[in-house]
Amino acid sequence: ALDITKAKVGDTLTVSFTCPSEDLQAGVNRPRVTIGGKTAVVSGGPRAWTAAYTMASADTAGAITFTIVSGYDLAGNLLASTSAVTSGSATVTFDKTAPTVDTISIATSPNADHVHAKIGDTVTVTFHTSESVLSVAPNAPVVTIAGRLATCTVGVGDVWSCVLTLTATDTPGAVGFRIVSVTDPTGNTLAAPVVTATAPGPSVVLFDMTAPTLTAITIASNNAYDPTAAKSGDVITVHFTASEDLLTAALDLPVVTLTGGLTATVTPVTPTEFIATYTMNAGASGAIGFSITGGKDLAL
Repeated sequence: ALDITKAKVGDTLTVSFTCPSEDLQAGVNRPRVTIGGKTAVVSGGPRAWTAAYTMASADTAGAITFTIVSGYDLAGNLLASTSAVTSGSATVTFDKTAPTVDTISIATSPNADHVHAKIGDTVTVTFHTSESVLSVAPNAPVVTIAGRLATCTVGVGDVWSCVLTLTATDTPGAVGFRIVSVTDPTGNTLAAPVVTATAPGPSVVLFDMTAPTLTAITIASNNAYDPTAAKSGDVITVHFTASEDLLTAALDLPVVTLTGGLTATVTPVTPTEFIATYTMNAGASGAIGFSITGGKDLAL
């Protein structure tokens, strides 16, 4: 047992007692003892005796009483009944309730959306336990994230946080988690592993370790006579498509630079389709090339 003052279903309670002054009868007249109101199995004698009872799910939770109901000396005199200890633990408490977990969430950082993660990002599973549970190995909570053992710490109000840093060996896609076990001070454990988020907010983390790529890249002018030529005042447009959704906030957009260091204005058509435009001026001449840099997918 984790604590001799506590008992769970299947634990055996023992009452030991001695009659130092004389022998007590065995057989049908052996001492009779109840533990938690149930008849205990008595063994030993003739002076030192032990009564044992194994707790069952039907027994009443709470403080467990015992009574040495009867016993006879060899002359047939009745032993005085008693329910008080003279040494050792004065009480044992029966706890048959398994701990539960609730308010379960999964999130990633440092990404502000807490959903999309890349290599090196941290995934955190947070949950609350229905009672205080043990925090020291081997009875501390066991939680896996992405199939690997997470590091768990407890905060205020029995709220646990379990963290794991993603690496290149982890599998892309939805990051699974599993609250394998928690153990209360009596030794009761979680009835079954928990694998589903229940808290408000994001309920999944998506691991992406593939950099986005660009396709369907074109450059053209709106010159009225030739889309491959431009004069002052004509607009050069670079069109490109990303292999996955990119961030579309102004600071996160791809950067398109034309020959001569000319910066085009990038506009998202959709999260995967972008156009970059630049109005030519009289100072530019010659073949116009471009480069596309930056741009971030949702995993940053």
